[in-house]
Amino acid sequence: MFERGSMPYICVFTPTYNRSGYLRRIFDCLTRQSFDDFEWLIVDDGSTDDTKEVVENLSDIASFPIRYFFQENGGKQRATNLALDHCDCPIFFGLDSDDWLVENALEVVAHYFRSIWNDDDIAGVIALRGSAVDSPLGTWMPSGLSEVNVWDLYYEYGFKGDAAQIYKTNLLKRYPYPVVEGEKFISEGIVSYTIAQHYKMSLVNQVLVLGTYQEGGLTDNSYSLIRQNPLGYILVKELSLNMSKHFIQKCYQMTLLLAAYRIAYRKRSYRKSDHKLLAILCYLPSWIAYYMLMEDGKR
Repeated sequence: MFERGSMPYICVFTPTYNRSGYLRRIFDCLTRQSFDDFEWLIVDDGSTDDTKEVVENLSDIASFPIRYFFQENGGKQRATNLALDHCDCPIFFGLDSDDWLVENALEVVAHYFRSIWNDDDIAGVIALRGSAVDSPLGTWMPSGLSEVNVWDLYYEYGFKGDAAQIYKTNLLKRYPYPVVEGEKFISEGIVSYTIAQHYKMSLVNQVLVLGTYQEGGLTDNSYSLIRQNPLGYILVKELSLNMSKHFIQKCYQMTLLLAAYRIAYRKRSYRKSDHKLLAILCYLPSWIAYYMLMEDGKR
């Protein structure tokens, strides 16, 4: 059983739901890390499999601290908020249950944080997720760019890759996920874009997190997640619309927002918007988007 007297530097946080079979792979990759000043914090989102027993067995043989919390099934956003409530480590590194780390990932993260720690304009670092260390899922980081906010990274500089966002814990605690009653999913963009209004991220043009798109995962079920969680999607689209800097971007976000209003039976909500003329322009395209979202669920 592991014992440590002081607070670890990095918290590796894993939310999990009925994926006990993946936890050993994360445990093995953490055991192989070249940097050892970390803890593994697991939030079990109401699993009905043997997740608790697997974590207990891993804790018995771990060379690093493992902390386990159980909550009734409420989604990743509630699990993340719970983890932040219990995290005292300076750095918060979210790692999904079906992903794992390259062997020097935490060493690289610690190195970058030492250089940005006293910079109050930078919230953390953003690295790549890939299928291998030389194969990012999407694009590499834009050439010549070292610091940028997350919104501009994607919408101004054209980054199309999957990314791991690692934050200063005390800063991230100030931006918890909004929780919508009756819904269990909201895009991570609601937090990263909100933070992007005030802070930049330091770019790490390396694959630190390994994984693939899982059948039945969030990406695979994106349309059904929107239909099942329209109020959370509305929050994300309203934020995205307000952050958009170009006309085409604004049209795109408004079209999806109007479609979400219809799914949530709030089709007249646009009347309270500061973008009424844009809503009128996007009225017909939003019906197309709405039918695409709804028809996908019938396949």
